Amino acid sequence: MKSVLGVVITMVFFAGGWFVWQYEADLHYLSQQMAWEVNTSDPLNSRMQEARTHDTNQLVLRQVDRSNHLAVFVSTTMDNRFEVLFLVRQRCGGNHTYPAILDSGTGERILFQCDPDSGTLSFRRVWKKPASFHIIFNNQILHFKPAEWALSRLKKDQFMQLHARFYQRKQVANVYEWRRD
Repeated sequence: MKSVLGVVITMVFFAGGWFVWQYEADLHYLSQQMAWEVNTSDPLNSRMQEARTHDTNQLVLRQVDRSNHLAVFVSTTMDNRFEVLFLVRQRCGGNHTYPAILDSGTGERILFQCDPDSGTLSFRRVWKKPASFHIIFNNQILHFKPAEWALSRLKKDQFMQLHARFYQRKQVANVYEWRRD
């Protein structure tokens, strides 16, 4: 009986350690020099994260998929559009581009840009209202589904930044002033 209990305790200990290691690895993967936190709506899912930029305090959301060497970032632009950035960790050289297909019904040909210093490929697109799409790249399919993202939260945060003094007078916590001009 004691040996069974010892095995169970050991398994729980190792499973907990593995979970913590995976959790921390997700938070530091392709971090873009930001301090990422797990999205508060689902604290056990370390793939959906949020952070604020150091210079403007802009809210940025991201989803990490380490098995596909991928991180997807979503933020707002100054003119209230959504910017979606795909980063893929892959060795690349010089200023090469890598072809892919963005499929949202049209099969548009796109290019990933190489950043040899960080060892990443990037693709960036801005939409007024993003629709679901997938990217066929390097024998894998990368999905983007707006329903998985808190896009309304990004818009609300941007609105609060633009009207920070109003919210500060109302004593709303964690209001950051607009600093993107």
